[in-house]
Amino acid sequence: MRPYPTWFTYVVKLLWLAGLFVLLVVSYTLGLTIQKKVEATFIIEPLFWFDSMVPLVFVLYVSLLFVKGWTFKLHMPLFICVTLPCLILSLYVPIVYTFLPSAAYFPDPYWLLTRDSFRIIPVVAGLTLFTSLFGVKRDSMFYK
Repeated sequence: MRPYPTWFTYVVKLLWLAGLFVLLVVSYTLGLTIQKKVEATFIIEPLFWFDSMVPLVFVLYVSLLFVKGWTFKLHMPLFICVTLPCLILSLYVPIVYTFLPSAAYFPDPYWLLTRDSFRIIPVVAGLTLFTSLFGVKRDSMFYK
């Protein structure tokens, strides 16, 4: 017998959908606030952080739907070979411009913004983060 009623899964999914709408409104409002602050102060670091973190936060929230069991099983090859490089690449631009604003010895991070215009790197980082932390099924292609 199940530990919870069948209708409970529907309620959880509807609560998740309500949370998605709240996250959309909060991110839109925060984006407008940051845009106004950047236009007033000409300091663009908050915009770099916002543009790098929003896709990651949304994908982490979406990936909550795909976690079947909340037991911690680290899948090390997926974490090291996919998640960490994608996290580093997605956070490279804001870190360089925040901590090293006049760094002439670092490659210009604008190539990341032009090559990753659809923000795919944070999407991959977020999806593989939950997949690598909470395990995958043995018949999945990521397990091998």
